[in-house]
Amino acid sequence: IREAMMRIYGDHGSIVVHAAGADYCGDGVVACGPRAAGKTTVLTSLLRGVVGRLLSNDRLLLDAGGELVPVPLPVLAGRGTVEAIPDLTRAAARLSRPQPRLDTLPVEFAATVKAEFTPVEYATALSTSLARRSRLHTLVVPQLTDTTDPVQVRRCTTTQAHAALVANCFTPRDEFWRPWLVPRATADADLERHARHVIDRVVPSVRCLAVRFGIRNPLVDLDTALAHALRATP
Repeated sequence: IREAMMRIYGDHGSIVVHAAGADYCGDGVVACGPRAAGKTTVLTSLLRGVVGRLLSNDRLLLDAGGELVPVPLPVLAGRGTVEAIPDLTRAAARLSRPQPRLDTLPVEFAATVKAEFTPVEYATALSTSLARRSRLHTLVVPQLTDTTDPVQVRRCTTTQAHAALVANCFTPRDEFWRPWLVPRATADADLERHARHVIDRVVPSVRCLAVRFGIRNPLVDLDTALAHALRATP
């Protein structure tokens, strides 16, 4: 069903972005980055600090008008993120699908074995809900490290925002969805040109924030900094 959805949106001009996102009354805030960049941790702070609604944790569909549509995938959260938030810790004990106990998961930063929540379970645990769509307003580039470095949020240039989206665009090649069961009707080269066109169109109207944060600090520091940045940046 997910693949059919992605194919339909792709055939109508959307591209796939490796990103996590939250919606704030129609404004989409998207954490965009590779594996282990800290997208889920940033998403969690976005949902907590400004009380946003969950779009998706790992894949978003984006069109040339800036519209965001979430791809319904599980929320994979590392042990450190879950244990930092009591509501998530309690929710992890009641997850719907069988999986290892939280206390048996690896504690290392960027570990690949994580707790697996459904989107509804994750949103409910954080006292929020799901959003069906949004419009890209702010791009967040997470740079989280296994340190005690204090949180820093700085404005990025349009060039840096463009580079972040290009680097994390999964059209035409998505590592998770290859090989596709449904044959593509458009050549990869054409899809790649279209993806660049979409990114070129949306970037000029999007603000971009780079976020540095040492995960050894309290997560509330990140919550507060992101909430302040989103409210203060025009």
